[in-house]
Amino acid sequence: MNNTWESYKLDPYVTKMAELINVYQEKVDELIDLLDKIETDMSALEKCQYTTQTVSGLLASIQKSVDQLALGNYSNLHSWVETIDTQVFHDFFVIY
Repeated sequence: MNNTWESYKLDPYVTKMAELINVYQEKVDELIDLLDKIETDMSALEKCQYTTQTVSGLLASIQKSVDQLALGNYSNLHSWVETIDTQVFHDFFVIY
C-alpha cells in the first residue's frame, strides 16, 4: 500500500478490521464461558448424588453448552465432544 495513515482509503479497512477483532473477542469470550460451564458441570457430575434428577440435569446442562458450541460453529468440536463423551462414560458409568 502506498497510503499514509491519514489516507481516507484506510478508514474502511480500519473499520472492518475493528469489527472483525470485536467479533473474534466475543467468540473467544463465549467459548471461555461455555468451557467453564462444561468444566463446572463435569466436576459436579463426579461429586453429585447419583439420583436421576441430579445426573440428568447435569448431563442436560453439558449438552446445552455443547449445542451452543455447535451453533457457534466452533472448529474441532466433533473430536472434542468425543473426548467429553469418553470422560463422562469413564468417570461416571464405569466407576458405578
